[in-house]
Amino acid sequence: MSEVRSLLERLAEKQPGPLPTFTAIQILSVILYLGEVGVAGRKKISKALGIGEGAVRNILNRLRAAGLLETVRQGCRLSRGGLRLYRRLSRTLVKLGSLN
Repeated sequence: MSEVRSLLERLAEKQPGPLPTFTAIQILSVILYLGEVGVAGRKKISKALGIGEGAVRNILNRLRAAGLLETVRQGCRLSRGGLRLYRRLSRTLVKLGSLN
């Protein structure tokens, strides 16, 4: 599980430019949400998780850059690697409700 934690921390760390407006927990929430619903657009994700659209856009960009997400006509979905991560997380985590 430490490698998953490292991945989430790496995705959430500061990049050149403005400070990120999201947390590792919000990244995790997006991964879990997309794993459950399959395909969703930025607005739907934003509304479902209560995260601003700009933050969702940045999260999706980082997930795409990490090879965990792919864009399709209806929005985006987890890639094969993203689905493997989702399955691993869903086996490990106990659903306690909203993460943010």
